[in-house]
Amino acid sequence: MDIPAGTTVYYLSPNGNDNNNGHSPATAWKTIDRLKAEELPYGSYVCFERGGMWRGKFVASTGVTYTAYGEGPKPELRGSPYDGAVDGCWDEVAPNIWRYSEKFTGDVGMIVMNHGEENGIKMLMDYSGEQTKEIVSKRVWNGYTSLEKNHEFVHDFGDRYMDKTKPEGGYVYLYCDKGNPANVWNSIEFIDLFAIISIDRHDDVTIDNLCLKYSNFGVSSGKDNLCIQNCEIGWIGGCIQGYSKAGVAWRYGNGVEIYGGCLNFVCDHNWVYQCYDAGLTQQHSAVGTNKVIMDGIFYTRNLVEKCVYSIEYFLGKASEGATVTRYMANFHIRDNILMDAGGFGMQRPDSASVAHIKGWDHFNPLQGEFIIEDNLLLRSEKMMVHTGYANVGDEPVYRNNIFVQDEGGQWGRNGLNPTTLEMYTAEVVGAEQYAKNEFYIIQ
Repeated sequence: MDIPAGTTVYYLSPNGNDNNNGHSPATAWKTIDRLKAEELPYGSYVCFERGGMWRGKFVASTGVTYTAYGEGPKPELRGSPYDGAVDGCWDEVAPNIWRYSEKFTGDVGMIVMNHGEENGIKMLMDYSGEQTKEIVSKRVWNGYTSLEKNHEFVHDFGDRYMDKTKPEGGYVYLYCDKGNPANVWNSIEFIDLFAIISIDRHDDVTIDNLCLKYSNFGVSSGKDNLCIQNCEIGWIGGCIQGYSKAGVAWRYGNGVEIYGGCLNFVCDHNWVYQCYDAGLTQQHSAVGTNKVIMDGIFYTRNLVEKCVYSIEYFLGKASEGATVTRYMANFHIRDNILMDAGGFGMQRPDSASVAHIKGWDHFNPLQGEFIIEDNLLLRSEKMMVHTGYANVGDEPVYRNNIFVQDEGGQWGRNGLNPTTLEMYTAEVVGAEQYAKNEFYIIQ
């Protein structure tokens, strides 16, 4: 980026030193911990060296831009605290079942081998001691000995939900019949439970030209004037958010998320892939009595692929009797390539909900335009779109989009709540409301 003269700038390099002042490439800091210890002034820049890699997380500061400097690949920030092919060791605790030596105090949502060539199959249990609906098999849960197939893994995350007094709590167990996992794969990364960059409701933050991988969120909890641009965000989510009243675990994780109201939320020129939930999203549930306004949302020129929801939005109605204001306005989804909705999130029990554009059947009130235009939407494991709304006049406008779906595939749900699932057929997509779009079938 072009940094204005006289601006306060901080540099981070893998070859830096935390005893430096951080104000030039020659005096760069080395670690994220040093960055977290600094009080950053409004309007300052934080520059990570291209080609460098850091493990960890941090909370963004109000009015600060985080970007790259130098030449080479984007600087990479990994949520995974370890590379299991390099750090620690794997012990065979039962035939073909390997326990990783390092504990995780938050849930491990996924294991990624060789940077995406292969990935794990997360096995869960509920409070009753049986496996959840998320696992097709009905095998009775018996700790890690229930693992039977390659890539299946469990995480006994004792510091969150299990008995904290158990000495075995916190370990990851992986089934591998090819020998020590560290010898089978060159890289083993763990998706851990946190956001790499938490905006924490701070305003006026820009994230530019960074690569964020292996965490439950890439960027989360933004507010006003948040811009995410030119970034790579991949292998996100899968960690347990909580349990239902029936004791069944549900999982989550988004590439870029704003929860609650927002003003001027821009995601432009990003590559986002393999997210257990949404690649890009702004959302608020149907609870509470607080005012929520989402005004000025722009998802433009992004490539989003292999996410359960390429772009997700929803705004719920306030609690019964509340008279607060809630609406979306000036919402644009434009010039994006949205490919192959699904990805590793197809492990989820509600995989039927997969869609490129996902608004659910929420209230989704609108005051101002909602335009979906000039996008290429290419194939989905389930729905292409799910854009429901409660009142006439709150519908999105589809125009100049190209939709490409497999023969026999789903079109999805669009219209007044409750929406109805429709198949991808000439009769459905030939409706007058879609007249300004193009549709193709892959046979």
